Amino acid sequence: MSSEFDLSTDLATIQARLNNAFDNIHDILEPSHCIVPSLEQQLKEQTQQLKEQTLQIKQMAEMMKSMMSLAMPLLEEKASKLRKEKEEKAEEDRKKKERVRIQKEEDRKHAEQIRKREEEIRKQEEQKARKNTSSDWSCPNDGNAHIWKHAGKSYLRTFDGYLWEDDGYEFGKWVGKWDSQTKTIDTTCPEPEWDE
Repeated sequence: MSSEFDLSTDLATIQARLNNAFDNIHDILEPSHCIVPSLEQQLKEQTQQLKEQTLQIKQMAEMMKSMMSLAMPLLEEKASKLRKEKEEKAEEDRKKKERVRIQKEEDRKHAEQIRKREEEIRKQEEQKARKNTSSDWSCPNDGNAHIWKHAGKSYLRTFDGYLWEDDGYEFGKWVGKWDSQTKTIDTTCPEPEWDE
């Protein structure tokens, strides 16, 4: 500890001062041949008391030292536990943040994939619509119906835009008339009657 004092040095200093004081008193009293036994006795008693107090202080210091030596491992263990808990909490928080970051990244990638897939589907549908809607298709004006593909289906179409299902042999079921303005099939249009 920073506030500890060197007990053995301080006790030695006290002892030396007491001895010095005792010698001085003895020297003062001896030359005059007036030895005061009661004063000498008091000094001896005080010296003895100081020695006993010094011994008690030493014993208390030793006891405190042993208590500290017992307490320090417990304190270090507690500090180590707290430090470990703090590190585990920090690691757990870091892992949570990493999981959130990864999830956000996966969500972003998934959204990007969906967007790309939707874009591909839109382009495919546009291409299919261009392929299947042949506004530039021209049917010869020969009075016959010719095969025409629209929206993935096969029809028989005349120059005037009349449509029948293509059954592969002859005219199939009546469908309607192709409206080149709206690019749709008008199913309300009646089937034309042909002269035979």
